[in-house]
Amino acid sequence: LKGIVLGVSSDIASAYLGMRGSQRQLDLLRQSVVLQEKTLAIVSSRFASGLAPELDLLRAEASVQGLRAGVPPLEEDIRNFRNRIARLAGAYPGHYEQLLAPHRPIPGYGSAVPQVLPLDVLSTRADVRLAEAKLKQAIAEIGVAEADYYPAFRLRGVLGISAAGGGGASGASVLIGTLSALVTQVLADGGVRDANLEIARARADAALAEYELALRTATEEVEAVLAAIRSSGLRQVSLERAVRSSQRSFTQIETLYQQGLISFLDVVDAQRVLADAEQDLARERTNYATQIAVLFRALAPARG
Repeated sequence: LKGIVLGVSSDIASAYLGMRGSQRQLDLLRQSVVLQEKTLAIVSSRFASGLAPELDLLRAEASVQGLRAGVPPLEEDIRNFRNRIARLAGAYPGHYEQLLAPHRPIPGYGSAVPQVLPLDVLSTRADVRLAEAKLKQAIAEIGVAEADYYPAFRLRGVLGISAAGGGGASGASVLIGTLSALVTQVLADGGVRDANLEIARARADAALAEYELALRTATEEVEAVLAAIRSSGLRQVSLERAVRSSQRSFTQIETLYQQGLISFLDVVDAQRVLADAEQDLARERTNYATQIAVLFRALAPARG
């Protein structure tokens, strides 16, 4: 039950982070549209004054429309994420429309991400715990099979000594005869006990192999998530630098264009590079936060 709750919680967290990430991308896209509209106004003014060719005006209009075309898909993603959150929370689509409609920043993870996880952390996974329980049961069954080699009998009420004497000898003879029959049965059971013991040992070997596989699988999944988190962190550093450089580049190119020193094609290219860098950074920040949620799920996944 705990694993199922954690799995659903992880799905809700991933959907929420995806929604906030899409909202951030939408905000950046709208900012890019506003920026390009300002550039379009400048080009229109220069074209009207005879300082810019019609080609520049057409390119500016195409650039604005191209950015606007990216708005509806992001709005659709945001709506789908809200509906997914509602479904996972046991509500109908649209239930959290007003609550989640305001745009908020992508949540950050305040604690340090572990570089190495001890084995006892992995052992909390539901699949590892189940494999461990099966192994313990299989080992216990070996003991049961071995104990079956020894006859089970009770002395209570078998041996009685009468006041007249002689009863004890008779009772003892009955007891010894009974035990002799039990021992003979153990030794001449056609190998059933040997077979049961071998089966128990085979089951224990299989349970051990299953337990080892569960540990390897858990280790692989967690290692993959940790590697993705480290990779995302490094990628964000590069993307942040790219955004800063693109912003400075665009500012300088826009000034040069207004002075008539470069073509409008340079302006369009600089705007495209800046918009792409900002979108990539927003997506990577969303990916980083989502991988944190995936890490918690990998530590204790729900198994059907």
